[in-house]
Amino acid sequence: MFAASGECEHRNRLPGEPRTKVCQLGSNHGEWRIPPHLEQGHSDASCVAFVWLGMIARPHFGNYHAGFRFGRLGYELVEKRGLERFEARTCLWFAQFVVPWTQHIRMCRDLMRRAFDVANKTGDLTIAAYSCNNLNTNFLAAGDALIEAQKEAEHGRGFADKARFGFVTDIVTDIIDGQLGLIRTLRGLTPGLVHLTPKNSTKLHSSAI
Repeated sequence: MFAASGECEHRNRLPGEPRTKVCQLGSNHGEWRIPPHLEQGHSDASCVAFVWLGMIARPHFGNYHAGFRFGRLGYELVEKRGLERFEARTCLWFAQFVVPWTQHIRMCRDLMRRAFDVANKTGDLTIAAYSCNNLNTNFLAAGDALIEAQKEAEHGRGFADKARFGFVTDIVTDIIDGQLGLIRTLRGLTPGLVHLTPKNSTKLHSSAI
């Protein structure tokens, strides 16, 4: 499926340690270890591993369809095998990093909403918050009605405010504030172009037109 640009070899291992391979994918990617689940069966962590393999191998080898197949394998391990421990992360990262390269961007939304619902239910506030700002990006990139994009962004902003989950919430809040500022400007709801100050307040840019 992929033609490796480097060499693969079995690495030295301690007695009783699972057999793995090390594949050099280039200086920017370090090395990939072919995990023991290929020989010993899958675990919940395999779902996320295959999604990340699809995400990283896709640009490195330039094979977008193969990258999608690896990512989909990770998702299907959740969907068909019931490996649900990392369901929220698998759904979000598959939708965020893999699906858009071969499918229409709107195809990602159900996965992002599912990631939010599962993460919120299981207390994974990090993934829940990131699901919100990724949904906002999806609406903007797909060219949906700005009023719908604003509703989505305001919902995400409300969740981030209620979550109060420290550093992650601060990051997501900054992102969503920027998205809301852009949407309101495009809708003509501000006197001019807006930008965010370091204190997260929206103000008119000095060069607003």
